[in-house]
Amino acid sequence: MSPETLNTIKEAWNKISVDQQRKLIFEYLTWQGNQKGSRWMRFLAEHFKLNGFFPDQHDQSVDLECSK
Repeated sequence: MSPETLNTIKEAWNKISVDQQRKLIFEYLTWQGNQKGSRWMRFLAEHFKLNGFFPDQHDQSVDLECSK
């Protein structure tokens, strides 16, 4: 995941309420998926992307794939 993506996730995380953070943690704990790398950061990236936190959702710089 690019540093820009991680920074966007961090900023978005800090903008949401504690209740929303708890809800996301619960959703993550029940989330099923065989993702590579940091599952938590990928989950948050997907959530924030779907909820419009990334300026351009089609921007190639929003790299949700984790580097090996």
